[in-house]
Amino acid sequence: MNQNFVVGILWFLCLGTRILRGRADRRDHTPSRVLVVQMAKLGDMVCTTPVFHALKHSSCHPHVTVMGNKVNKELLVDNTDVDEYLVFSSVMSAYRLMHAGHFDAVIVVTPDVVSVALAYLAGIPFIAAPKVIGGYSPFESLWYRSLRHIIGCAVAEHRIGNYAPREYLNLLKPLGIDVSDTRKHLAFSQESLKKVRLLFGNKEKGVLYVGMSPSAGNKLKNWGAERFAELALRISRKYRVCIVVFGGERDREETTLMVRSLALPVSFLDLSRGLLIPELKAAISLLDMFIAVDTGPIYIAEAFSVPTVDILGPVAEGEQAPASEFNLVVLPPSPRVPQMRIMNVHGYNLAELKRQIDTTTIDSVYDACDHLLQKIARAHD
Repeated sequence: MNQNFVVGILWFLCLGTRILRGRADRRDHTPSRVLVVQMAKLGDMVCTTPVFHALKHSSCHPHVTVMGNKVNKELLVDNTDVDEYLVFSSVMSAYRLMHAGHFDAVIVVTPDVVSVALAYLAGIPFIAAPKVIGGYSPFESLWYRSLRHIIGCAVAEHRIGNYAPREYLNLLKPLGIDVSDTRKHLAFSQESLKKVRLLFGNKEKGVLYVGMSPSAGNKLKNWGAERFAELALRISRKYRVCIVVFGGERDREETTLMVRSLALPVSFLDLSRGLLIPELKAAISLLDMFIAVDTGPIYIAEAFSVPTVDILGPVAEGEQAPASEFNLVVLPPSPRVPQMRIMNVHGYNLAELKRQIDTTTIDSVYDACDHLLQKIARAHD
């Protein structure tokens, strides 16, 4: 069914319901059951975990339910900040789940007209949703803006260019929760850890385990499998390392090419086949460093305090990528205008996007890796 047709039907249903139930900003008591809706991909969900943590550790200690896609259910397994996960498989099933959940409040993390409409029609009395400011976002559609006005939900500003995890936390302010801690929170089971320890075998003393993911969910971000192989070779010439290759089924072409391109003296472990998300988390936690383009696993690494090098390419810096003393980003040469932002991943110039990827040299990525590996090696001494 056409998306605009579905949105139009939901919009008119909300318009009619508005007369009967009034505004969606009624917080008459401390919420005991809160739903958080995040329909984005793996990395975005990792960056939403500070919201779950802030809710769970607030004075009201609510039952926290998360709604999202099927893959992210596996990501949040064993996370003690999340009591329940609901898979958004269709509009009707999502409506039924929202209606049956008896939620006091819902936090819609990104401008999502369908989720906001369903929450309103399901009778959830308090809805908090973002208003994107500071630039253009296709998510801030006319349908979404008018729906927000019609139902009168609580609104929190999300400024383009600001750090997204902190902007997500702004959505909790209407609930009386004002926090700024953006640390990410993930967990895995001992069973998953045992499985991946068998894959790693006996880790050799003095060897640094460096993870690499040569592909991203959005293939436009890809830097090139052969470049990753060359980077692995340069690192192996200076440091005692084992390169651990990661990727999923959709990354098979890139991971296969990278592995085929590896040459002596590179020691490597190929984990690009057969890892489930719970095992992926455990495997990444065992690394000494992780290198990738801006993709979900690099945020998993951040959550487990694994040092990272993020090859940003066309992605805007400062909005989401891990950045600290042990979380480095590599940018294309200046001047540049980022072609992908958290709230706008579609409005890019393809030629400029490719230019920004192509001008990110192996030398520049190696320099960042070398700088970080020196720190890690000193810490291990």
